[in-house]
Amino acid sequence: MINKQEKWKTIANAEIVKKKNLGYRSITSIINARPNRSLEKWREELGEDVADFESNRCAKRGLKVHSMIQEYFTTEFKHLYSAKENIMPTSHKCDSVLANGLFMNMLGYLELVDDIVFIETELYSDKYKIHGRVDCIAKIKAYKHDEGYLAVIDFKTSNKPKQSIKDNYGVQLCAYAVMYNEMFDENIEDIVLINADEISGSQIIRRNIKKFMPTFEEWVNEKK
Repeated sequence: MINKQEKWKTIANAEIVKKKNLGYRSITSIINARPNRSLEKWREELGEDVADFESNRCAKRGLKVHSMIQEYFTTEFKHLYSAKENIMPTSHKCDSVLANGLFMNMLGYLELVDDIVFIETELYSDKYKIHGRVDCIAKIKAYKHDEGYLAVIDFKTSNKPKQSIKDNYGVQLCAYAVMYNEMFDENIEDIVLINADEISGSQIIRRNIKKFMPTFEEWVNEKK
């Protein structure tokens, strides 16, 4: 018997169009509409042309790595990948040496992900009238949880190592947990960020959604 999650995968895109027509806002648009002084300062320091170039470079880098991650989770040749032996199928490498390296840096953490529920799937909340596309919802065997725990998992690339989950990322991932819990009567409590950077390797950061719920409530309930 098909479960609710499997059924949702077949109708998600059409249903989200209906939600958009009803005025549901994307969680990313809510976050992007907020003032971001650190981003403004960064652009001022670099200059608009350099900042645009770097933003585009990072966006392309991220898209390539995301595509490789999605292929890794869906391929029948997953057994040919190994973080320990630092190998991946030649046919699955992309045209960017940087993206290939970043992917390999985070592969050890990707190997902890199991029992995938969703990859790149639209979700929504009737309560908050929002929608968004989650990177991944799955069990992850990290932080001494050998059996794994269900979490919202996001994959990022960056210039420098990440030591924490900032409010904008945290609210976004919290929103996906809220949407999923409402849609499927579940109780995801954890968000996990897996990041690969250009300096030192990769990081995995786990937080409870309680940390970001007050900010999430404030941002989504603000008047348009």
